[in-house]
Amino acid sequence: NNLKKACDVFYNSGKAVGWLYIILETLKISPSDFFIHFYDWLYKKGKVKSYYSDKEIFELQTGYTKFLFEQYGKKAFVLPVCDIIKLHNSLNYSLSFICDDFSGKKNSYNLPHSTKLIELHYDVDDLFQAGVIPLKYWTKEYKQKKTFAVTWNKNGNSDVIMIDKKWFELLINLNSKEKFNSEEKEFLDYCVEERILV
Repeated sequence: NNLKKACDVFYNSGKAVGWLYIILETLKISPSDFFIHFYDWLYKKGKVKSYYSDKEIFELQTGYTKFLFEQYGKKAFVLPVCDIIKLHNSLNYSLSFICDDFSGKKNSYNLPHSTKLIELHYDVDDLFQAGVIPLKYWTKEYKQKKTFAVTWNKNGNSDVIMIDKKWFELLINLNSKEKFNSEEKEFLDYCVEERILV
């Protein structure tokens, strides 16, 4: 059943429960039409198969969303919607991993698999408001703002904070750096305390 396949990939495996309604409401499209069009889009792209990795599903979700919004003449909503998908994807990713303990670790600071670093076009707190008010009003209320964020597994719950670009780049390049100044150590120690790092 094509409809079931599309639903399983985009909604169930893609964990879209927290944000799909935003797309449906904005485009005024029924869930069944949404998934039927998704399967047709997959078929035309030659991407119908039995298994998809989490990364592939995320790419399919954002790719199809961009396509659909452009088809409906609502290209202005693409960036915030794709940011919403990326944020939720990252939170779900962090939740799917148990925080590594790095027993016998050689480095003072280690980035566990459950910690994910993401760049967004909007403020994280603003993105969480997108499900509260219709997107057509949300885009008038909130403006683009280059944002750096980190999601991680904190005691069995996924969490997210926004961080400055310099701290984002420090975490990105953590494994290639051996010495840290006092300010960097203070930030990294905070990350260890919060279980962002181990």
